Amino acid sequence: MLTELACKNFGPQEKSYKKFDGGGMFLLIKPDGSKYWRLKYNYAGKEKLMALGVYPAISLKEARAKRDEYKKQIRDGKDPLQNKKQFKNELKEDIANTFKNIALEWYEKKWKGKQGRETQIILSRLKRHIFGDLGSVPMKKITA
Repeated sequence: MLTELACKNFGPQEKSYKKFDGGGMFLLIKPDGSKYWRLKYNYAGKEKLMALGVYPAISLKEARAKRDEYKKQIRDGKDPLQNKKQFKNELKEDIANTFKNIALEWYEKKWKGKQGRETQIILSRLKRHIFGDLGSVPMKKITA
Protein backbone atom coordinates (compact mmCIF):
# COMPACT_ATOMS: atom_id res chain seq x y z
CA MET A 1 0.00 0.00 0.00
CA LEU A 2 1.26 3.42 -0.97
CA THR A 3 1.22 6.54 1.17
CA GLU A 4 0.76 10.14 0.02
CA LEU A 5 4.31 10.95 1.20
CA ALA A 6 5.78 8.02 -0.75
CA CYS A 7 3.92 9.09 -3.90
CA LYS A 8 5.27 12.60 -3.53
CA ASN A 9 8.84 11.37 -3.04
CA PHE A 10 9.07 8.94 -5.97
CA GLY A 11 11.58 10.47 -8.33
CA PRO A 12 12.37 9.95 -11.99
CA GLN A 13 14.66 7.17 -13.13
CA GLU A 14 16.22 6.30 -16.46
CA LYS A 15 13.17 4.19 -17.42
CA SER A 16 9.49 4.39 -16.48
CA TYR A 17 8.57 2.33 -13.44
CA LYS A 18 5.44 1.36 -11.49
CA LYS A 19 4.57 1.44 -7.81
CA PHE A 20 1.56 -0.73 -7.00
CA ASP A 21 -1.08 0.19 -4.43
CA GLY A 22 -3.37 -2.82 -4.67
CA GLY A 23 -6.52 -3.83 -6.47
CA GLY A 24 -4.78 -3.39 -9.82
CA MET A 25 -4.00 0.30 -9.24
CA PHE A 26 -0.50 1.67 -9.62
CA LEU A 27 1.42 4.91 -10.00
CA LEU A 28 3.45 5.09 -13.21
CA ILE A 29 6.50 7.33 -12.87
CA LYS A 30 8.01 8.54 -16.15
CA PRO A 31 11.65 9.54 -16.75
CA ASP A 32 10.62 13.20 -16.96
CA GLY A 33 9.20 12.97 -13.41
CA SER A 34 5.50 12.99 -14.36
CA LYS A 35 3.29 10.57 -12.43
CA TYR A 36 0.12 8.87 -13.69
CA TRP A 37 -2.46 6.75 -11.90
CA ARG A 38 -3.42 3.61 -13.83
CA LEU A 39 -5.82 0.74 -13.20
CA LYS A 40 -5.21 -2.70 -14.63
CA TYR A 41 -8.25 -5.00 -14.67
CA ASN A 42 -9.77 -7.96 -16.46
CA TYR A 43 -13.08 -7.77 -18.27
CA ALA A 44 -14.61 -10.49 -20.43
CA GLY A 45 -11.36 -12.44 -20.32
CA LYS A 46 -9.23 -9.53 -21.52
CA GLU A 47 -6.70 -7.51 -19.57
CA LYS A 48 -7.34 -3.78 -19.83
CA LEU A 49 -5.53 -0.67 -18.67
CA MET A 50 -7.32 2.53 -17.70
CA ALA A 51 -6.06 5.99 -16.81
CA LEU A 52 -7.27 7.39 -13.48
CA GLY A 53 -5.53 10.75 -13.60
CA VAL A 54 -2.29 12.62 -13.07
CA TYR A 55 -0.62 12.88 -9.67
CA PRO A 56 -0.74 15.26 -7.72
CA ALA A 57 -3.89 16.67 -9.37
CA ILE A 58 -5.53 13.36 -8.40
CA SER A 59 -4.46 12.45 -4.87
CA LEU A 60 -3.93 8.92 -3.61
CA LYS A 61 -7.29 9.08 -1.82
CA GLU A 62 -9.10 10.22 -4.97
CA ALA A 63 -7.38 7.57 -7.09
CA ARG A 64 -8.45 4.87 -4.63
CA ALA A 65 -12.04 6.16 -4.72
CA LYS A 66 -12.02 6.00 -8.53
CA ARG A 67 -10.52 2.51 -8.42
CA ASP A 68 -13.25 1.34 -6.06
CA GLU A 69 -15.94 2.91 -8.22
CA TYR A 70 -14.61 1.21 -11.36
CA LYS A 71 -14.20 -2.13 -9.56
CA LYS A 72 -17.87 -1.90 -8.54
CA GLN A 73 -18.84 -1.32 -12.18
CA ILE A 74 -16.86 -4.43 -13.15
CA ARG A 75 -18.65 -6.47 -10.48
CA ASP A 76 -21.96 -5.18 -11.90
CA GLY A 77 -20.95 -6.50 -15.34
CA LYS A 78 -20.04 -3.13 -16.88
CA ASP A 79 -16.75 -2.24 -18.52
CA PRO A 80 -15.62 1.10 -17.00
CA LEU A 81 -13.40 1.90 -19.98
CA GLN A 82 -16.36 1.48 -22.35
CA ASN A 83 -18.53 3.62 -20.05
CA LYS A 84 -15.84 6.32 -20.03
CA LYS A 85 -15.60 6.29 -23.84
CA GLN A 86 -19.39 6.47 -24.15
CA PHE A 87 -19.49 9.43 -21.76
CA LYS A 88 -16.81 11.26 -23.78
CA ASN A 89 -18.70 10.59 -27.03
CA GLU A 90 -21.93 11.93 -25.52
CA LEU A 91 -20.08 15.01 -24.29
CA LYS A 92 -18.67 15.64 -27.78
CA GLU A 93 -22.15 15.20 -29.24
CA ASP A 94 -23.59 17.68 -26.71
CA ILE A 95 -20.93 20.23 -27.64
CA ALA A 96 -21.63 19.79 -31.35
CA ASN A 97 -25.41 19.98 -30.86
CA THR A 98 -25.73 23.16 -28.84
CA PHE A 99 -28.67 25.45 -29.45
CA LYS A 100 -26.37 28.00 -31.10
CA ASN A 101 -24.89 25.48 -33.54
CA ILE A 102 -28.31 24.13 -34.52
CA ALA A 103 -29.78 27.65 -34.85
CA LEU A 104 -26.89 28.80 -37.06
CA GLU A 105 -27.28 25.68 -39.19
CA TRP A 106 -30.98 26.47 -39.58
CA TYR A 107 -30.15 30.08 -40.47
CA GLU A 108 -27.61 28.96 -43.08
CA LYS A 109 -30.14 26.67 -44.78
CA LYS A 110 -33.19 28.94 -44.55
CA TRP A 111 -31.90 32.51 -44.77
CA LYS A 112 -28.25 32.69 -45.86
CA GLY A 113 -27.88 34.22 -49.31
CA LYS A 114 -31.32 35.82 -49.30
CA GLN A 115 -31.50 39.56 -49.63
CA GLY A 116 -33.37 41.90 -47.38
CA ARG A 117 -33.44 43.38 -43.96
CA GLU A 118 -35.38 40.46 -42.47
CA THR A 119 -32.46 38.03 -42.78
CA GLN A 120 -30.16 40.36 -40.88
CA ILE A 121 -32.79 41.04 -38.21
CA ILE A 122 -33.22 37.31 -37.57
CA LEU A 123 -29.50 36.73 -37.06
CA SER A 124 -29.17 39.88 -34.96
CA ARG A 125 -32.04 38.84 -32.68
CA LEU A 126 -30.63 35.36 -32.25
CA LYS A 127 -27.27 36.80 -31.21
CA ARG A 128 -28.72 39.52 -28.98
CA HIS A 129 -31.59 37.74 -27.24
CA ILE A 130 -31.07 33.99 -27.39
CA PHE A 131 -27.44 32.91 -27.73
CA GLY A 132 -26.45 34.55 -24.44
CA ASP A 133 -28.71 32.32 -22.35
CA LEU A 134 -29.29 29.26 -24.53
CA GLY A 135 -26.42 29.27 -27.01
CA SER A 136 -24.14 26.84 -25.17
CA VAL A 137 -26.93 24.54 -23.88
CA PRO A 138 -27.12 21.11 -25.55
CA MET A 139 -30.36 20.71 -27.49
CA LYS A 140 -31.34 17.54 -25.62
CA LYS A 141 -31.32 19.50 -22.34
CA ILE A 142 -33.71 22.19 -23.52
CA THR A 143 -37.31 21.60 -22.48
CA ALA A 144 -40.51 23.60 -22.76
